[in-house]
Amino acid sequence: MTLPTLQHRRATETDRETLLAMRKSCGWGTDRIDSYISEPSWVTYLFFRPTEDGKGEQPVGMGCLVFDIPGDPTMANREQGVIAITSLFVFPECRASGVGNQTFTMLEQLAIHEYGAKTLAVDTRAYEIPWASEGESSYLKKWYERRGYVEYRPPIRRYAQDNHPDCVDSPDKSVLLYACFLRKEVGKS
Repeated sequence: MTLPTLQHRRATETDRETLLAMRKSCGWGTDRIDSYISEPSWVTYLFFRPTEDGKGEQPVGMGCLVFDIPGDPTMANREQGVIAITSLFVFPECRASGVGNQTFTMLEQLAIHEYGAKTLAVDTRAYEIPWASEGESSYLKKWYERRGYVEYRPPIRRYAQDNHPDCVDSPDKSVLLYACFLRKEVGKS
């Protein structure tokens, strides 16, 4: 069976409930929803497959491009052509089908061809055991590395555990999880 082609469009206010469902599903919380929709230095994309009748959309995931992070220009700085790819999410029922790879590739291509990125940046959980301060790299970090991203600065404690499903066994829910920071050069300086 061939799956319908993955498509994308910029998220709007009418996508609020879908974005909320995605955020809740992954345990990230809902604090960034307004930014996804209205922050001028962010562009949020909704990824979907057309419904079988061709008259609707079946959302499969989301992702954001961030053009400026004032406190962290190494992650996103429009003047220098550094664009961060953030908030990549694919519904669990769509995983292991290549949708994550397709979605991320589409985000990379949008950043490069639509917005002129010279450098792409991502941050993700650093270690396989989420609350650990060292150890084996997380599967997410390894995934980005396979795609050509290279860690460019030391990990720091950044993410709250909140209700993240990978943190159920954490001995101290107040401990922030380590984030690692990776970049890939994609254009000429």
